[in-house]
Amino acid sequence: MLEMANDDSTVHKRELTEDGKSHRTITGCIITTIELVKMSIQRHQVQLWYSINSILGLSYSAFLIYACYRSFYDAMTLFVFTGLTLMYLLYTIIRDKTGACLVPVIQLINKYQTVIKRFLYIILLGGLSIFIIMDTRHARNQLISAVGFVSIIIFCFVCSKNHSKILWRQVVWGILLQFFLGLFILRTVAGYELFQWLGSAIAYFFTFSNYGAEFVFGDNFEDHYFAFKVLPVIIYFSSVINVLYYLGVIKFCVSKLAWLLHRTMQTSAVESFNAAGNIFIGQVETVFLIRPFLHDMTSSELHAVLTGGFSTMSGDATGVYAPLGIDPMHIISASVMSAPAALAISKLFYPEDKKTKYITSENVNENISKSKDRNLLEAVSHGATMAISSVSMIAANLIAFIALLELLNNLLAWIGAMVGIPQLSFEQLICSYVFMPVAFSIGVEWDDCQVVAELIGLKIFINEFVAYVRLSEIIENGKIGEEPSISTRSEVLATYILCGFDNIASMGIMLACLSSLIPERKSELAKIITRSLIAGSCTCFLTACIAGTLIIMIHSSIEALKSISHSISLG
Repeated sequence: MLEMANDDSTVHKRELTEDGKSHRTITGCIITTIELVKMSIQRHQVQLWYSINSILGLSYSAFLIYACYRSFYDAMTLFVFTGLTLMYLLYTIIRDKTGACLVPVIQLINKYQTVIKRFLYIILLGGLSIFIIMDTRHARNQLISAVGFVSIIIFCFVCSKNHSKILWRQVVWGILLQFFLGLFILRTVAGYELFQWLGSAIAYFFTFSNYGAEFVFGDNFEDHYFAFKVLPVIIYFSSVINVLYYLGVIKFCVSKLAWLLHRTMQTSAVESFNAAGNIFIGQVETVFLIRPFLHDMTSSELHAVLTGGFSTMSGDATGVYAPLGIDPMHIISASVMSAPAALAISKLFYPEDKKTKYITSENVNENISKSKDRNLLEAVSHGATMAISSVSMIAANLIAFIALLELLNNLLAWIGAMVGIPQLSFEQLICSYVFMPVAFSIGVEWDDCQVVAELIGLKIFINEFVAYVRLSEIIENGKIGEEPSISTRSEVLATYILCGFDNIASMGIMLACLSSLIPERKSELAKIITRSLIAGSCTCFLTACIAGTLIIMIHSSIEALKSISHSISLG
C-alpha cells in the first residue's frame, strides 16, 4: 500500500511538473507574440496612424454628409464648427509648408512698410469716411451717432495723459476692427444670422442650469427669480468654463484672438490676451489668467487690463439677461466689438511711455498658468465652488445698492416735497439731466433720452444688472402699451450702452482683486483706476455709437435681412 501511494505521488509530481512547463511555454509564447506585435506597431506606427485617422475622418465625413442631407438646419452647428476647424488646419499647413517661401515677400514689405502703412491708412480712413457720409446723409439719427462717435474720440484725446506718446496705429486699428465687426454683424445677412444663431444657441445652452436649480430649489424655483434662476446660471457657467480651461480650449481660443489683436494693433501680447479673454470670461477671472505677468506690466498695460474689464461682459451675461427679454445677439456683438475698442481707447487715454517686457505672444502662451485640476470631475467641482464667492458678492452688492438707492430716493423725495417737487429722485436729479446729452449724442431719439439717461446713471452708480432689469421692464411696457417705454432703436442702443462692467462697484472689486495680487503697486492702481473706469464707459458709448451709425431702421432692416436670407435659401 505504501509503495502504491509513493507511485501515485511520483506520478502526480510528474504531472505538475509537465503542467508547469506547459504553462511557462504558453506564457512565453504569449510574451513573444506581444513583443512581436509591439515591434510591428513601432515599425509601422506612421502607417497605422494615417490609417486610423483616415478611417475616423471618413467615418466623420460620412456622418456629417448624411446629417446635412437629412436636415441641414439641425446639422448646421456641427457644419459650422467643422468648417472653422478645417480652415484652421489649412492655415497651419500653409503656414508650416510655405513659411520659407514667404520670407522674400516679408522682407520686401518690411523694407517699404512706412509707405504701405500710409497708403493703407489713407485708403481705409478715406473709404470709411465716404461710407459714413453717404450712408448717413438721409438719416438724422445715424448722422448724430456718427458725430457722437467723433466727439468721444476727441474727448479721449483731450483727456490723454501724454499726447505726444500716442501711437495712432493702435488707436486707428482698434477703431477700424470695431467698425468692421459692427459692419459685418449689423449690415450683412451672414453676420446678422450668425450672431442671431450664436445668441439663440448660447441662450439655449444656459437653460440647462434650470435642471440643477429645479432639483435643488423645487418646481417653483422661478418664483424667486433672481436668487434661484439667475444666480445658478453663474455657477453653471463657471463650472463649464473651468472644464474648458482644464481641456485647454479657453487658452487656445483666447490665444488666437490675442494673436490677431497683437499683430494688427501692435499692442503687447499680455494686454491683447486680456482683451480677448474678456469676451469669454469675467474681468476678475481674466486677471487670474494673466497673474504671472502682473508684477512686470507697465502702468499703461494695467490701464488697458482695467479698461478691457470695464467695457465688456463675460459669457454668462447672455444667460442672465436673455430671460429678462434682452436680445442676446446684441449682448454678444457688443462684447466682441468692444474688445479691440477697449485697447484703442485705453492707449488713447494712457499711452505707453515705457518698454514693455511681454511683446510677443509666445512669451505669454508659455507662461499662462495651467489648470491645477487633476481630472475632469475635479474641474467641474472646482468651477462650481469658485462661483460661490461671485454669487454671494453679486447678491450682497445688489441688496446693499438697491436698498441704499431706495433710501436716497426717499431722502430726495422728502427734501423735494419741501419745495413742491415730491417726485424728486436720484434718477431724475442726477441721471436724467447729466447723461441726457450723452444719450442724444449716441443717437437715441430725443423723446427717449431721459429714460436712457436714467439707465446710464443706474449702470455707472449702481451696476449694470439693475440697469438691465429696468430696461427689461421698459421693453415689457412697450409691448403692453404702458409708460415709460422707448422705441426699438433706443432699446437696441441702450443694450449696447449698458453692456459693460463700468460701474463704481466693479471699480472697488477690481482694485481689491489686483491689490491682493500685486500689493506693492496698490497706490499706482488707485491712481489709474478712475481713468480706466472713464475709458471703459467711453468704450461702451463708442460701441453704441457705431451700432447707432449702422442700424438703419431696426424693424425694417431686420425684416429686409430676413427676406434676403429667405430668398437666398430658396434660390
